[in-house]
This record gives sequence, C-alpha cells and structure tokens, in this order.
Amino acid sequence: MSRVRRRTSQMSGSEWIRIFASQAMTLTDKDAILSSTSDLSSPPKKESYLLQNPWNTFLGDCSVVDAYLMDKPILSLWFPLHYLNVFLRAVGQPTFVNNPFCGAIIFASLFIQDYIVGLGCLLGGSVATIGELILRLQPFDLLRNGVAAFNGVLVGTVISVLYPGFYQTYRTPEMWIFIVVGSLLSIFVCSAFGNFLGRFNLPYLALPFNMIIVCSFLTIQPPLDVDALVGDENGSYLTMTGQDNLPVTTTMSPSDDFGHHLANGSSAFEAITNSSENRAQINQVDWMQVGRGALVSMSQVYAVDHVSTSIVMNIATALASPLLFVMCSIGAIIGTFLAAVMFPIEVIEAEVYTGVWGYNALLTMAALSCVFFSFNHMSFLLGVMATLANVVVQCALKRNMTETNNIPVFTVPMTLVTLVFLLTTDVRGVLHRVVDPSYPEKQSYQWFRESRQIPQSIA
Repeated sequence: MSRVRRRTSQMSGSEWIRIFASQAMTLTDKDAILSSTSDLSSPPKKESYLLQNPWNTFLGDCSVVDAYLMDKPILSLWFPLHYLNVFLRAVGQPTFVNNPFCGAIIFASLFIQDYIVGLGCLLGGSVATIGELILRLQPFDLLRNGVAAFNGVLVGTVISVLYPGFYQTYRTPEMWIFIVVGSLLSIFVCSAFGNFLGRFNLPYLALPFNMIIVCSFLTIQPPLDVDALVGDENGSYLTMTGQDNLPVTTTMSPSDDFGHHLANGSSAFEAITNSSENRAQINQVDWMQVGRGALVSMSQVYAVDHVSTSIVMNIATALASPLLFVMCSIGAIIGTFLAAVMFPIEVIEAEVYTGVWGYNALLTMAALSCVFFSFNHMSFLLGVMATLANVVVQCALKRNMTETNNIPVFTVPMTLVTLVFLLTTDVRGVLHRVVDPSYPEKQSYQWFRESRQIPQSIA
C-alpha cells in the first residue's frame, strides 16, 4: 500500500491528464460494446454511463441518447422520441451544438424575445425533421445528428423574424406558407448538395437555407417604399422585430453610408483610413454597445437581437463544448470590433451594435478552428484569417444583396468563406480534417493521441 501511495504522489501532471483523457470512450467503441449487449436498459449499463465523463454521455454530443435509440425502429411507437432527438439537435446545429438537451435550452430561449419566433422555429424544424424521418433522403448519421433538418429550423426562424422586421410589415399567411414549403424543400436541397459537395469532401453547411431564403425574400418582399426608406432626411434601417410583430427601427442617413464614399469614386482604403470624418467618428463609438453587439452575435445566428436570448444560447453552447464557446466568442469579437473600426458611425449604430457584423464571423471562426478541423495552432490561425476575410465578403455582399436587391445577407458570407477555406491543406499535415465528427474537445484529443504515435516528418 505504501508503494502505491509513493507512486501516486510522484506522478506528474501530464501523467494525470493522460489517465483522465484515456477514460474517454469513442462512439465507435461504444457502438461495438452495445452491439454485443442485448439489453440496453439493464441496470449495469445505466450505472456505467453515469460513471463516465459527463462530456461523453449527457453533454458533448450526448452519445447516451443515440446509443439508447440506435436499435429502436423509427417508424414505430419510438417515432416521438426519434423526432424529439433529431429536432432538438437540429435546433442546436446552426451553432454546431449537437446535443438534444442543449438544443432544448436554445429552443426555449427563442421564446424570450417573441413567442412567434419560437413557433416559427417549431414549424420549420418539425416539417424538416418529420419529412426526413419518413423519406430518409440522407445518411442515418446526418439524420440523427440533426444536420439533415437544421436548414429547415433556420428557414422557420429567420423568415419569422426578418420578414416583418426588414420590410416593416405584419406576418402574413403567405409568409407561413413559405416557411412550410421552404422547410420541406430544404431536405431535398440538402440531399442534392450533399451528393455534389460530398465528392469534394465538403459539407453543405447553410447553403440550402441561403438558397431557399434568398429566393423566398425576392418573391414575397413587399413593394419598396422609396419615400419611406430614403426620401426622408433620416432614412429607416431595420434591425429586429418587436413583440407586436412590427419592426423596431433605427435611423441612418443614407448620405453618410459607407457605400456613399465608394460611389463618389474613393477607394475602400481611403474611405476607412484617410477620411478625417471617419477618424473623428471613432471617438463617437460607444464601445459598451460594441461589446453588446459581440454578445448578441450568438442570437443573431437565428436573426434575434436580444441580450437575454443570446446569454442563454451562449450558456447552452458552453455546456455542449467549452472550446466551441470560446472560439465562437473570439469570432464574434473579431467581426464586431473590426466593423466598428471600418464603418461610419451611422452604420455602427444600426448594424454593429445589434450584432449584424458578428454572427457570420462567429460561425466562420468556430467552423474552421475546432469543428471541421481538429483544434490546434494552425486551425486557430486558419479560423482567424477566414474571419477577417468574412468581414470583407459580407461588406461586398451587402452592396449587392441589401442595397441593390433589398434583402439581408443572411449567412451567405459565412457559407462561401468557410467552403473555400475548408479546402486548405498544409504539407506538414498539421491541419487535420475531422473524419469522425464529435464535439471539439474529443476530436482534438483523438488527433493529439494519433499524432503522438506517428513521427513528424522533417520540413
């Protein structure tokens, strides 16, 4: 006994970390064990789950629920449980949260600002989830992880928020019809993009959602009231919806818009750095409000500008994966503060303070630093570079989509930038694309364990 105690006291910190990390059980190993056990609900099995690392069971990707439902037929009495598992995971997937419990927290937070938004999420997500469960257009892994249905969640949530908010109108029956049709259509478009982009080892991300919602907004947008938008001395710029289904607006003078400098022949660099007016406006920036913009970037993924909603969503993300939460926060800060330095005060007040310039950056940083690549110094650098590029791409798309065609940019900047940067490779093999997706900490540990077993090549 004394020898054991002496050995324990002499163990280094790295040895303790290695012992703790070795307790992590991969989903493949878990499936192998489950396949050799006939009774999934036996008391010993439940006890073993409770003794494991919580981020491998109830948090993280919540593998305990998948393991329990793995052998339960979908089109049976188990259908409601399969529906809840897939739907709640789909609610969290826009922020890369693959956990039904954390997805339930995010879903509940949507009712804080406006219960209609929560109903829109429920409608769009349910149509996509039930349609995919019945039709089975995509592989089972994409179905059970909520990936196949999350574009429908975005269709229902974003349309119910931005249609009345962006166009200063009421929610109409036509809008709800487009939510139903668009959500059902999303599972077919997801299958098509999955087959095409899968040849290049690329995920389709929110590409189906962006394609559907752009076409929807171009179709159902009301006639543009030029006098109301740009005819007054202070033109209206829309940011969010209120509890009474009417938009809450802020004012912006079109003559001071960033695009005005470009239209008069000056370059973007001159408009940002050489304008004494812009330099003076930096002193007018309320940096507390800029911080608010970074905070609500999480809820703006669902087109909601509400502090309490965003705080709850950040908590749910942190529970699912602390590393994912940190990377999301870094991305939101980079995008929001960069926009606060680049643009005139009118744009800052209307867009930066409300998180419009943070949510695409948040998603880009998370996707490239720790979701699709195993987290390390190279994936972090790749995420930062892509986040900076995302702000520029969003600025360019705003000129065409918002100022010319009167539609928001949605998540088009994030989708385009991420798809391009996912094709990045390095000759040393430090950038490692995830083969078996899980939560970021688990993916990073598996890569670290495998890389330690393979000698590094000499550059």
